[in-house]
Order: sequence, then structure tokens, then C-alpha cells
Amino acid sequence: MSDLFLEWGKQLQKSPPSMGLVFGSGMRGWHGDWKKLGQTNQEPFSGQSTQLLPGHQGIMTLGCQGERKFLVCHGRVHAYEGYKKDQICTTITKLWFLGIRKLLLFNATGSLDCRLLPGELVLVTHIWDATGRQWNIKGGVVPWVETDWQARFPEGFMGVRKGRYVMVNGPNYESAAEVRALGRLGAQVVGMSSALEMIEARALGMEVDLISVVANLGTGLSSNPLTHQEVCRTMEASETKIVQVAHHWLRQGCS
Repeated sequence: MSDLFLEWGKQLQKSPPSMGLVFGSGMRGWHGDWKKLGQTNQEPFSGQSTQLLPGHQGIMTLGCQGERKFLVCHGRVHAYEGYKKDQICTTITKLWFLGIRKLLLFNATGSLDCRLLPGELVLVTHIWDATGRQWNIKGGVVPWVETDWQARFPEGFMGVRKGRYVMVNGPNYESAAEVRALGRLGAQVVGMSSALEMIEARALGMEVDLISVVANLGTGLSSNPLTHQEVCRTMEASETKIVQVAHHWLRQGCS
């Protein structure tokens, strides 16, 4: 890991980053008044291939907000690409060993509720890992895990909605029947990442939050066909809001 940061100088030894962000599909997430200190491929750090899906850049940026440094991971890998749980969480684990104690995750999601429209940001209050057999439901109980978002985000925070997020294996868009079923089980947004990362970060003792960006309405909620290109277009159009939320979160952590 030390080789990765060698090019960024010995300053990290004196003032290592304590905050980290992970951006999802189609999110470039870098403009505004952040100062960029360096950038490199993510593969030497995480061991995850940089040949990621379209919309995932596979790079890592070191930046600063005021006096505090932070790391940004542009993209991630997914279970449907053949990665196991420990491989998916490698980046999170290494961020923790590096000294990251506050983490903000973003992902692109499908809406299970027609009142949540493409482009809206959802602060996740509960997560459900539904990547196992029968969506990990045992005894008729959905294994929701409540997050501790209340400690960092006030009510009405920058117009961000609140909702429950469910992670499924993919790599397909859910059928209309699945959209109805997941919605009736209490989920508002669905995606194919982030829940395992969030669970790992919490287990390590990080303060972690997840912002889901609604990329499309689920099957049956819209007459438009669902495509990955649509996801990336929506993410690009939502970038200003995404960066505003990230800036606010960093300022809170740096204060």
C-alpha cells in the first residue's frame, strides 16, 4: 500500500486522510473547490481490476478540504462480476487500515416507489442484503439493518429523501413482479452494490453513510426501457447535487 502513496509525497505520513468516499455508476464526482493532490489506478490499492463496467473509472483520488485530506474511489466491483464478499470489501478494509474512519458511499439505484423519481437522492436509513438464497429472508423476517444516519444528517438535509435500500445479486434489472415484492417487503430503492461494503465498514467501526441516487424507475413503474446508458445519463445529470452533498458531508467532518 505504501507504494501507492509514494508519488503523493511524505505528507501523508504526517497528515493521513481520515475520510473517504466511494462513487458509483456514472459518477465522476470531482468539481468545485476541492483541491486535488494526486490520482492513481485503484488496482494496486485494492487488487480489484481497473477493467470495470462502463461508468466505473477504477481510479483513486487524493484530495483535501481545508486542512483535512480525504480519498475518493471512483467506481467499485460487484458480486455478479465474479467477486466474492471479501474481494468486494477489500477496498473498505484497506481504507480502514489506512486510517479512514468516516466513509460516504454513493450508488445508482432503481426506484421501487413511483414517488421516488430519477435524479432524486435517497439517504439510506436501513439496508437489506438480499444476495443469498430466497433474499436471505428467514422465518418470514426481512433482515433489515438500521443505519445511524441520524447522528450526521438532520431532517430535511439538502432536500435528500430518506428510504430503505435492498441489495440483490443482479446483473439484471428486476422484473415487475420482483419490483412489487421488494416494495411490499419495505424497500424503496434497489441496487447491486454497497450493502456488503456498508456492513463491513460498520463492523470495522467506521462512521458510514449511503446515499442512493435514483437512476430509473423499476420495471412496471415506467413505460421507458431500462438501460445502463440511461443510468449513466441520470448520474451525469445528478452530479451537481451529488457533489453538493459530498461537500457538505466533508465540511461536517472537517469542522
